[in-house]
Amino acid sequence: MENISQHASQDLISIDGIIKSLQIQREEKYRAAIRKRIVLDYSPADFTRLMKAFAELVMSERGEYSEFTIDRSNEPVILELYKYSTMDKSFSGNLFLGVALIGSYGCGKSLIMDAYSRLVNQFVQSKGLQVCPVLFKTSMELYNLAKSGITSQMLHTPLVIDEIGREPKVAKDYGNESTPMIDLLFERHRKGTITHATGNFTLESLSEMYGKMLGDRLKQMFNFIKLNGSSRR
Repeated sequence: MENISQHASQDLISIDGIIKSLQIQREEKYRAAIRKRIVLDYSPADFTRLMKAFAELVMSERGEYSEFTIDRSNEPVILELYKYSTMDKSFSGNLFLGVALIGSYGCGKSLIMDAYSRLVNQFVQSKGLQVCPVLFKTSMELYNLAKSGITSQMLHTPLVIDEIGREPKVAKDYGNESTPMIDLLFERHRKGTITHATGNFTLESLSEMYGKMLGDRLKQMFNFIKLNGSSRR
């Protein structure tokens, strides 16, 4: 009886040790996730001014030289991006997921996320941070790149996918079929790499396009934020 009691006690100590080790590993992964996030230190006013300036630069590259207007349609989204960027716990979603900005055609979602990615990259450069810059690519560009093979950079670099869901779902090459974007999204989810997006499609629509298995993972990749308003073009 005494031997049984001793073995039970030893087993309990062993189990407690395993659980403690797992908890330490989990805490290390949490700290690593924090380190991966680029946390801005701007005030809300400075962030808004910078977003406006970067948005107007993007517009000028498109041949548009009008002012970027911040109004009741896009101001709440810009505020949410600010909270997200500063790891503010009042952010309406999960701070460790990416942001998918969803809205109707021409409402300014691509402009906002392009400006946001440039703002973050400027911050990284000015602070001399040793982190990867945020890439801004259309879904069609990524589809064409992934057709040739998914590289390490495509898996580990923070990314904005512009117009997600607009690319072909299947690629055909000499009779062989592949699903470049689906494969890329699966792998980025598996790696836990921060992915942002813009699009016209809801989570439900994307789940239908990509399949329920990936659709379920999209919920674990993105905070879906709605940008209200009609076309600004």
